[in-house]
Amino acid sequence: MIAGLPATAQSNYVNFEGKQIAPVRLSADGRTLFAVNTADGRLSVFDVSHPSSPALVAEIPVGLEPVSVNPRTTDEVWVVNEVSDSVSVLSLSKRLVTDTLYVQDEPADVVFAGGKAFVSAGRRNQVAVFDQTNHSQLASIPLFGTPDRIEPYFFLMAIGYCLSLVPGSLLWKKFESWWPTGPV
Repeated sequence: MIAGLPATAQSNYVNFEGKQIAPVRLSADGRTLFAVNTADGRLSVFDVSHPSSPALVAEIPVGLEPVSVNPRTTDEVWVVNEVSDSVSVLSLSKRLVTDTLYVQDEPADVVFAGGKAFVSAGRRNQVAVFDQTNHSQLASIPLFGTPDRIEPYFFLMAIGYCLSLVPGSLLWKKFESWWPTGPV
């Protein structure tokens, strides 16, 4: 009986996805384009050495709802997964995830400096700091501000698309043992 019923499209379907922060990045040499596919939980890798005809070279499964991508080397790419509360570390040559780093509560973006990876965690208003080579978590930096003295600092805290301001001198005093440089 069901086979005889006409197929009807569901018109009230709503697709909810995480907010994309840095969904597309170009490699340092400009030959490879990385794009997160948030709905399908994968990273798409394109050869753009001929910009008029980009070619899809790989689709690599990552965590749930990838929202940001950042290549660290020519072979290593980090993908931030908002719903999985994780960062997938990928090998391009192997075309697979080589490590998964867990970050509490909605990680949003990752940047690299001084041999460390800084991952913003939106719900907790903090930045998780990882060693780039062995992927161990080194620290968690709470983000805060004071009305009397706020200095712009290099952390981009992705709560929506807002830039957080952090009192750099306070962070420097607390974390000077591993900070790549002093306050700006």
